[in-house]
Amino acid sequence: MAQPVICTRIGKVGKFGRALLIAAIIGVWLVIALALLAPGNRGAKRVHCIVNEKQLAAALLLYGEANNERFPESGKWMDSIEPLLKMPDALQCPALSEGFGYAFTESLGTKALKEVNNPQDKMMLFDSTNLSRNAQDDAASLPNPGRHDERNNVAFADGHAKSIRNPSTR
Repeated sequence: MAQPVICTRIGKVGKFGRALLIAAIIGVWLVIALALLAPGNRGAKRVHCIVNEKQLAAALLLYGEANNERFPESGKWMDSIEPLLKMPDALQCPALSEGFGYAFTESLGTKALKEVNNPQDKMMLFDSTNLSRNAQDDAASLPNPGRHDERNNVAFADGHAKSIRNPSTR
């Protein structure tokens, strides 16, 4: 079985990949600025978490672009994208003192990127009560109530991320 190719140079990644990388870098600057301006530490951690999830989503899509347009194995997703991250601490939710706190949607593991219907609506990463590395499930571990002021942060298969309320906490 052929080993997946992990892109180590931006030159090997297409225009879409470069745009995602630039968006992740801008997101890092955004979190720094908002952390300085936020009225409370909880708000800053929520924004920092959203930026982390955007960076992780960008890395997952970059990985897919470099590996036959497929997502990584769900049980190895963090290991697969870590070399693509500019800031490896993005793997940990800033609201936690230990563990990782993010999970990958298990049903996306090794799925072709183009096979995802309505990627803007498909959760790809989310805050999770499973704090282990490479956590995966289909949102069963979404904290309820949410981790960030009763909200959870979620990244979608098109690369955007946002803070949501769980349906049962609305």
